[in-house]
Amino acid sequence: FLVSSVMIASFAQRLVRTVCPQCKKPYKPPLEVLQFWGLDESEDTNFMQGKGCFNCLNTGYKGRTGIYEVLVIDDLIQKLIIKNSTSQEITRAAVSSGTLNTLKENAADKVRTGITTFEEASSAVLI
Repeated sequence: FLVSSVMIASFAQRLVRTVCPQCKKPYKPPLEVLQFWGLDESEDTNFMQGKGCFNCLNTGYKGRTGIYEVLVIDDLIQKLIIKNSTSQEITRAAVSSGTLNTLKENAADKVRTGITTFEEASSAVLI
C-alpha cells in the first residue's frame, strides 16, 4: 500500500550507440523488420546506418543516447498495485490506458528518426 500511495512514476533507461554523423547514410530496412517493430513503410522515416569512417574508427557509431520507459502511476495503476497484481497485468493496463511509454516504443522512435539502428535498439530492448 505505501508504495502505491507515494509513487508518481517509474523510469527505466538503456544506452545505445548513435549513428556516426560523419558517415551516416539513409537505408531502407526489410519489411519484416519494420513489421516486427510495429512501423509502417509509409510513415515519415529517416532510417540511417553508419558506413564507417576515421571519425568513428570504422564502427559506424559515435556517442550514445538513452532509450527510456516511463510509467505514470495513475489511479488505475495504484489500485492494481494495492491488489497485488502481477507485473504483466500492470503493464497491460498501463499500455492500454496510455500511461506507459515502453522501451520498445522509444527505441523505435529513435530508429525511425535515424538516431540509432535496429541492431542497437534490439541489443538494448528485451523483445
